Amino acid sequence: MISNCRRPITILTADRPNGREHHVQPDCEEDLWSMAERLQHHLEGSRGTNRDINDYYRELLRLSDL
Repeated sequence: MISNCRRPITILTADRPNGREHHVQPDCEEDLWSMAERLQHHLEGSRGTNRDINDYYRELLRLSDL
């Protein structure tokens, strides 16, 4: 099934209790990679390597429409 709508994903953390929103298209690899980059950076506190980001990306793939 192809989905062309972007869906809001909200990241909630102690320092951002109201959340930070990121919009992704669940069947778009580039959007998932971008979300993985944001998650990795936000949760680990610094920009990681592609290997670091790939750990988050793999988990997002499991939840995606890909």
